[in-house]
Order: sequence, then structure tokens, then C-alpha cells
Amino acid sequence: MDVLTLIENLGLTLVAGDGGVELSDLTDDSRRVTEGGLFVARDTGDDRWKQFAGDAIERGAVALVVPEAIDVPSGVAVVVGAGDGSSRIDQRLAGRLSARFFGEPAKRLKLIGITGTNGKTTVATLTQYLLNAAGKKCGLIGTVAIDHGSPDGPLTAELTTPGAIDLHRHFAEMVKHGCEACAMEVSSHALDQGRVDGLEFEVAVFTNLTQDHLDYHGTMENYAAAKAKLFAALTSNGCAVLNANDAYAELMRPLDKDVVATHTVTLSQSEDHVFRKQFIGRLASIGAKTIWTAQIEELRSTSSVVKFAVQGRPPETKIDSFDSVVVPVVGEHNVSNVAQAFAVVRHFHDIEPDGLCGCVAVPGRLEPIRIEGVGSPAVLVDYAHTPDALENVLRALRPVTKDRLIVVFGCGGDRDRTKRPLMAQAACGLADVVVLTSDNPRTEDPQQILDDAIAGVPAEAKDKLVVEIDRAKAIESAILSATANDTVLIAGKGHEDYQILGTEKIHFDDREQAAAALAKWVEQHDS
Repeated sequence: MDVLTLIENLGLTLVAGDGGVELSDLTDDSRRVTEGGLFVARDTGDDRWKQFAGDAIERGAVALVVPEAIDVPSGVAVVVGAGDGSSRIDQRLAGRLSARFFGEPAKRLKLIGITGTNGKTTVATLTQYLLNAAGKKCGLIGTVAIDHGSPDGPLTAELTTPGAIDLHRHFAEMVKHGCEACAMEVSSHALDQGRVDGLEFEVAVFTNLTQDHLDYHGTMENYAAAKAKLFAALTSNGCAVLNANDAYAELMRPLDKDVVATHTVTLSQSEDHVFRKQFIGRLASIGAKTIWTAQIEELRSTSSVVKFAVQGRPPETKIDSFDSVVVPVVGEHNVSNVAQAFAVVRHFHDIEPDGLCGCVAVPGRLEPIRIEGVGSPAVLVDYAHTPDALENVLRALRPVTKDRLIVVFGCGGDRDRTKRPLMAQAACGLADVVVLTSDNPRTEDPQQILDDAIAGVPAEAKDKLVVEIDRAKAIESAILSATANDTVLIAGKGHEDYQILGTEKIHFDDREQAAAALAKWVEQHDS
């Protein structure tokens, strides 16, 4: 594609160079420019973009899209936006350019967007699995991996939701490999920054909303408003799948769209009380036309027994119940995730709940660490890095723990400081031993991060607390101090295989550290 074809009717103007030059690629990361490519210099609000544009030219860029005209070597095409700001060089414009360059691949996919604080990865992964099992090939974009459906397997993800240009690049690869749908996590940052602007979603999912990213959004109201943007992007016949247990669900309500509410109840609530009178108001505020209920009959250490039921509105309509199924997830929060994935797939296919029995485990989401040897403590790794997520996984493990529940956790640096004491409070409220350590301190003082968290430890729980700033030592000491009847949860990093110290990213995998410590535990108890 040449430059003029790419920018046609986008409010952009060629001010220098040859508009007929053919482009080999495009990117908004100057480090990734290749020979013959176009570089989109997004407006940084200062002059840094000029340096990035210069770097791009050195790497072989033959065209630039820039906030204002600049001097460039002959042979380099320069494109600028309108002076009235209507074509600001940002993620939104980058997405429109990328969609056109790659041939509008998103229009050939059924897009399924999943947003919320916790559970996005699990819902997206299970949705992909179920759709593939039903014969509808589905790609995946998320926190852990990006899967184009290629025989080469998935790629490691760098962001929960990639930048606008990369999104369309990934969609193009999915189309190339025969995908019909894409399940993608959509972060609040991506929604706020316009990375997904212009996309139309067949299904939009809301998992929950709890405190996180307030360093970026400022308030929970702003955070919720960013999430709600996903539901404005539904197609005319699109479907919203909302977690009716979450109070923020009514803020996600899309107008004039099909709304499916998912509701998770525990064993103590019989089927007669599933649609309790006090619950009807929330369903009405959400605008639910269909209600899927996941009733937990038994929670186990590696699975859950669940019975699904479905009914339409009004709630007096007949309830269709299904046989109980064993799903390979732990905890009520994960059953909620399964219910949402199931509701998504039912929008496309009339599958039965027993299809959930073979679901794959989600990396770093209550992932068990196993090793051959004598009976050893149960060790699990989870991504829980918010107060609510940490509380959820601890509540899931509490009833299946024979003796002590030990938790190792930390808090990320250069992120929301207000959640640190809340995480410590959650840990102390549910665990018997709390080992506080570093997570990704980034450029913050690791000790200050620990001090912020310690402020949330209740006076009566001080004797539960162990502080070890070295994460590897913290994991090892927690496991080696455990008995065979204890459960050890290592929280915060999940699938991540790195730790960020200052500005340096070093290899560090909680699962590897836990496996090594567990091997040492077995060696000590075998001798």
C-alpha cells in the first residue's frame, strides 16, 4: 500500500516527499521500524516525538506521520494532521491506519472483549478453549499469551491489550490462520487511550470491578467509566455478559442490546432461593434478558462441582437446569469466571455444561506446583495483585486447607499505593502466616513499599507477619516452614517470568522458585 492510499479521508495531509511510495510495514515504536516502513510519531505532548522520528529514519523509515511538519532527508514522505486537532496523532489514529494497512482484519472476526479488574485472563482462556472445542477456531489476546491459531503456538504477551497498530497486526495473523473469532482482554488503559477505538465487539464481558489502577484513573468512578466504554462498542446485534454479583454491573449496561446476567451462588443457597426477591432489582437495573446461574455444590482443592441453570426475564419464567459437572477450577471467583465463559460461548453455540470438564488450566491462576516425593504441602501460584483478588483466592483455599494457610505476597512499585495496606489487611484476615516480600519494586524503594503494606496489618495480627524483602528467600522460607498439611499461596506475579528492579527486568519465575523450594522440602523430609 502506498502513503496516499493509506491516509485517504483520514484528515491527514502529505506535506513532503512522494505519496506514491510503497510501504513495507508500519509501527509507532521507533525501535521496531524496518526498511521501507512508515513510522507513526504519536503526539507526546512535548518534543520527544521528534527524537523518535529521527531514530525511525535512521532505521529505514520512508514515511512519517507526525504532529507537525519537520525537516527530513529527501525521499522521506511526511504526513501531518489537521491544524484543528481533528486528526491528532494518537492511538485512535494509529488504529485507523493499521486497520486499513492490514485490510480490515477485525471485520472478519467475531470479537469477544473481556474487561474487569480480575478474571479477564481466565474468562478469555476458557472462552477460547470452548469455542475451539465447538469447532469455531478462536484466537486469543491477553495478559499471558497471544495466540494466532498458528501451528507454531502462542506468543508471550507484553501488555494485557496491545497498542492499536499491533492489535490489527494480530487480527491479520488470526485471519491468515483461519480464525473465526478472537477472545481478547480489554484493559481500562486500552479503553481510555483509544487502543480499541473503531473495533466492533460481538460480545462484551464484565467480570468485576475492585480497587486497582487508581494511580492512572484517580477515582473508582473514572475507572468504571473507562470499563463501560467497551459496551458502547457492541455490534447492533451484540451481547453483553455481565456479572450480576458485582455492584458495578449496572454501570456497564448497554442500551438496546441483548444482556445476559451470570450469577454465582454457594452451596448454602438452595435453588429455591437463587432468584431471591432482593436480587430481582439488580437484574432489572442491568436489563438482563437471560440469567445464567452457577450453583456451587462442592468446592475441592483442585476442582469445583457446579450445577448450571438458565432462565429468561421475567424471573417467574421456567428455569432449565443441567446436570452437575466437575470443572477444573478452584474457588467461587473462578466458578464465576467459568459461568461467564460458558455464557459467551452459548451466544454462538448450543453447547452443554459437560464441555467444561476438559477445560485447560490457566497459567498462574491458582496453578499448583507439583513434585514427586513424600506427601508435601500444597503449593499454588496465583496472579492475585489486588486486595479483592487476594481475598478471593485465600477464601477459595481456606476450606480445602487441612492445617495452616500461608501466603507470600508483595506490592508493585510505581503503582497505586493506596491498595498496599488493603492487601496486607486481606492477607492477615484470612491466612495463618503472612510473608510480606517484594513484587516488582520498579523505581520505588522496596522498603518503602513494604512499609506502606505493613501499615495495613491489624495490631492483633502482628504475630502472623514475616517480612523478607528478597522474594526468592521469602518463597523458600515459606515452603520449608510448611508441614504436609499446610497450603502455601504465592501471590502477585502468577505467570510472569521476570522481576523489575529499578529499570532492569531480570528473569524470575515464582513457579520455578516454588518448585526448587518444594524439591528441597521433599529432600529434607525423605532423609
